[in-house]
Amino acid sequence: KAILDEQSELVSLAAPDGTITYVNPSYARHFGLTESQLIGTNLFDHVLPADRQEVRDKIARVMETGVPVVNENRMLVPQGTECWVAWTNRLQRGPHGEPLLHSVGRDVTERKQLEDALRELTTIFDNTTDYVIQTGLRGNITYLNPAARAVLGIAPDAPVTSMRFSDFNTPETNERLAKVIIPAVNEKGIWLGETVFHAGDGRPLPVSHMVIGHRDKQGRVTRYSGIMRDITQELASKREQQRQAATLRAITEAIPGFVAVIDTDRRYRFVNSGFERWVGQPRGQIIGKTVAEVLGPVNYAASLPWMERALAGESVSFERVHEGHAVTRHLAMSYIPMFGEDGRVEGFIGVGQDITEHRQEEGRLLELSQRDPLTGLLNRSGFEQFLERLAHDPLAHQGVALLYLDLDHFKPVNDTHGHRVGDQLLQQFAERLQGTVRPSDAVARLGGDEFAIVLVGMRDPAHADAVADKVVSAARAPFTVGELTLHIGASVGVAFGDVGPAGWRELLERADTRLYQAKAEGRGRYAV
Repeated sequence: KAILDEQSELVSLAAPDGTITYVNPSYARHFGLTESQLIGTNLFDHVLPADRQEVRDKIARVMETGVPVVNENRMLVPQGTECWVAWTNRLQRGPHGEPLLHSVGRDVTERKQLEDALRELTTIFDNTTDYVIQTGLRGNITYLNPAARAVLGIAPDAPVTSMRFSDFNTPETNERLAKVIIPAVNEKGIWLGETVFHAGDGRPLPVSHMVIGHRDKQGRVTRYSGIMRDITQELASKREQQRQAATLRAITEAIPGFVAVIDTDRRYRFVNSGFERWVGQPRGQIIGKTVAEVLGPVNYAASLPWMERALAGESVSFERVHEGHAVTRHLAMSYIPMFGEDGRVEGFIGVGQDITEHRQEEGRLLELSQRDPLTGLLNRSGFEQFLERLAHDPLAHQGVALLYLDLDHFKPVNDTHGHRVGDQLLQQFAERLQGTVRPSDAVARLGGDEFAIVLVGMRDPAHADAVADKVVSAARAPFTVGELTLHIGASVGVAFGDVGPAGWRELLERADTRLYQAKAEGRGRYAV
């Protein structure tokens, strides 16, 4: 008994029914009880319930046959935790020849945990599509998982201990292993990166590569594990994305306008060089900033309704005025929403063009189309457009006077001196008409020797009469064309009233009627 008491193994004696008759101190300590507390208890009560029947069967066989049995089972320890114990069970006779179960055990929990972990790792390694390889310090292969064997063309049962990992690597990878990877693993325990090795069919295979260094109890690296994943498709996809990105950059740079990518926070994520030139800032100072920060509050407010529509998933095109530091610009804009894989809007692409010169040229051409080329006055189209705009301005069409006139005795000038002289006379008369009115009024040559004047804001008809009198006087004064002194006159019809949306044509008819009245009354006068 003294010898048993000193042993580190767990020693117990029990009756065939499992009643404990003796435990040594190690046994008692292991289960967190005293020897006296364990005597008389049943050893099966300390076995995990799931293992009890198996243990009963083995002990019964020992007691029946006298043949020792070695087994491992789970035991309950204090606080309800469990441990693994490896037992050697023998039949022993007591002082009176009675049969006793003599059990000697040792705790193998740590080993079982390691075995379970290794079994789990082996299952993972056997089923993963990643390539797992283990080598010794000198690169000799000690393990290849099925995926690694398959890609290297090595049979599942072929020995690998005579192979070296370097045999499968490209020269560049072997050089990198020697100079970079192994030194990094020896220092830090792990290395992550990308390498290339040769598959069994000879093709180079790019992989993401993790190398782990395993250390002994003294901290020395004794072996290496490598886990690799084929990234052929990822690299191809990355190269394609880079190619597409380069193509898109080239396209956006070639666009004469400006391009910007804006996210849902209304921050710039990309701009082309056209956008840089337009805002006068390098893209490094633009990317990450909000539209309000780059364009200013006024221009941001003008764009906001369109941005909200684009961020709601609608493609929009519009024109707006951009207020710059020194000049106002006209922009033609398109906002195209960008959708993610889940269908949600991730932002929008803004494509714009400065159309200021186009609008200015358009205005110039429109102005020319509405001007008489000889005199520079409004032509009939321009005259009617002026009246239309006036008619739709509620603040302007009250108190309008319209003067309709043509020249007296002008035809003999053309017949006697030719159209060139007649044209110069018309030009001089047009200048005189411009001098009789204000800048806000309109003067038009309607054709031949017919003219018209629109006087705006005439609250008193007498003011219109005064202008008509000036026109008659201007026409009566002599004209000098070269060495010629020419005399003509003018008859004027005056109409005063409202030029609302439906009234200006009626006003024009009344002025025309008054013109014929003036002519009938002897010419060289005006009629109201």
